[in-house]
Amino acid sequence: MATELINRFPDQIGDVCLHAGTGGAFEVSINGEQVYSKLQTKRYPELNDILEPLRAKLPTPAPT
Repeated sequence: MATELINRFPDQIGDVCLHAGTGGAFEVSINGEQVYSKLQTKRYPELNDILEPLRAKLPTPAPT
């Protein structure tokens, strides 16, 4: 999923950090703000669960 996000937004995402966890956690934060929690939803996210909040938080790319 991290590779997919970087490929979709190559000019807007500087890096993706993955942290090993325990207990079934899969938490996604954008600039320190949590946008998805597997612990709360009880399911692994679909790509669109991450794409929508990501699009809302990323700056619009400058026209070329």
